[in-house]
Amino acid sequence: MASGNSTSSFPNTIFINDSSPPATTTFNNEQLKSKFKFTILDDINRKKDVNFRPMSIIDDPSLREICTHFYNLGAKNANRNMDIETLFQSRQTISRSIIDQAHHYRVELTELIKESIQNKSLTISPDMWSDRYRQISYLGLTVTYVDLHLKYYKFSMSCRDFPVELSKAGENISK
Repeated sequence: MASGNSTSSFPNTIFINDSSPPATTTFNNEQLKSKFKFTILDDINRKKDVNFRPMSIIDDPSLREICTHFYNLGAKNANRNMDIETLFQSRQTISRSIIDQAHHYRVELTELIKESIQNKSLTISPDMWSDRYRQISYLGLTVTYVDLHLKYYKFSMSCRDFPVELSKAGENISK
């Protein structure tokens, strides 16, 4: 599990807050809900953006991190009557959150890759896979580059379904 104090909120950076509240601090259910709801939403959005995957997400370490996060929340607050359902928001709230985060990440992404674009050192490659159970194919774009400090970056830029009936030939992918 990664931990960092980076100031970047770029989706490729995983933030984990392992700090516990002081022993003398007490929270009621509303305070817990307020404290954790945006942290959890942001954490889930960040992790799902890093790894576009079909049902194989069950094996993904990011999902385990999310589950561990929920488990740790429960363990830290075991003597509280905390209903985990109260931490989840409505579809509309989540949609607004995702739209706001998408705008924020677009601005940050533009700044982040500007140098690599100017130096012609950015690679964008297609990534295709199929969910055999749901009979859906996916097409994603993966961006990779190395910055001036020789730090390697890789992230998924987009993901959409790809018609199963089309062959995965270059002419169909480019459409």
